[in-house]
This record gives sequence, structure tokens and C-alpha cells, in this order.
Amino acid sequence: MSHNQFQFIGNLTRDTEVRHGNS
Repeated sequence: MSHNQFQFIGNLTRDTEVRHGNS
């Protein structure tokens, strides 16, 4: 997995956590 893909998944996961109020 490339660094860009890892960063994208990390950002996507963080966005999901924020949407669920787990920030």
C-alpha cells in the first residue's frame, strides 16, 4: 500500500469518527 493510500484511508476514518461524534 502506498503512503498516499494510507493517508487517504486515515483521513476517511477520521472523517467517519467526527461524523459519529467520537472526535
